[in-house]
Amino acid sequence: MLQAILTCLLFSSVSCIHLGHVPDDMNNAPASKDDFPQECEGKTQHWSSDGGARRLEGPAFFFHVNHHNGRGFATLAGHGGYPYRAFTRWSEVDDVRAGKPIPFGKSKNGYQNDTMFKDRSWTDIEDTFEAHTLDDVGCGPTSPRVLVTSARHPVENLLTREAFLQLKERGLMGSCESDNIALRLWSGNVCGDKDWQQGCRALTRRDLEIAKARARKMDVIFVIEHYAQTVRLGCTRLGWERCPIFSHRETYASEIVNQLDDQSWAKLFERNKLGIEFYEYLKQLSFDMLKEDGIEVPTQEEQDTALSVVRSLQDAKTASFPVSQRRANTSLTRWQCG
Repeated sequence: MLQAILTCLLFSSVSCIHLGHVPDDMNNAPASKDDFPQECEGKTQHWSSDGGARRLEGPAFFFHVNHHNGRGFATLAGHGGYPYRAFTRWSEVDDVRAGKPIPFGKSKNGYQNDTMFKDRSWTDIEDTFEAHTLDDVGCGPTSPRVLVTSARHPVENLLTREAFLQLKERGLMGSCESDNIALRLWSGNVCGDKDWQQGCRALTRRDLEIAKARARKMDVIFVIEHYAQTVRLGCTRLGWERCPIFSHRETYASEIVNQLDDQSWAKLFERNKLGIEFYEYLKQLSFDMLKEDGIEVPTQEEQDTALSVVRSLQDAKTASFPVSQRRANTSLTRWQCG
């Protein structure tokens, strides 16, 4: 039974959703279109060849989940001619829309207050949808917006050296970050850092459908495990002249993996099963974009190899190394649960 649960969760088979314990308040019926407001209604893609490269027209907004290479993609956008701003909160988006000034300390390439809603700009929003929606970036049929994000397998993300340095205070299983951090950001059903296991509302399939509806509005989705292929969407859709050809390589922390046994490994997958399903959905949306743009889609063998670290606890142990004395490779702020 344990092996069956792990296999189902790893490959996100819909037929496996009912395996294992489901919280009593879990709503397993998918939400219909009428169950929640539709965001960015009438949004269409506007294309431009201004400057020679074909690209989507409008200001770009990157929805940044912690440790999903958001600052790396902002840097690439900067190389591609986009003034960009990192670490943006929704409150700052609200301020710009209201005509209020925001600080420039996190900005590059000449990004100013009035840059946020100008064509060919890049604003990295590192915040949740708890109190905001996609409509808050002003999208609509006559207001072109380029919506971008990146996807990463939620369990793979938790095995990294970055995760170890961020989560060592409470340990992996005792930290809110181990509970569907990406799905919670996208659905708006978020948790706080403290007492999250007591006060955090369980995710439901309605939350998943809300997140999927937002994901369908994205114009570009990068997938970390398939970086070399999906980063090319920056060239075909964003007008970047150069897209890196190297693959993303991660370091996995034995300090994290050694905290786990077979029972807690299974619990980690069970806890993140809806998040894994959301990841697979984002990945498929990204692969559909690759097909549309004539880019080769990763084979099933390549997909399996890219996630070999989460194939089993033993595979995770084999792929991990002691990294507690090494510097984290990306984060300047603590991961956010809410």
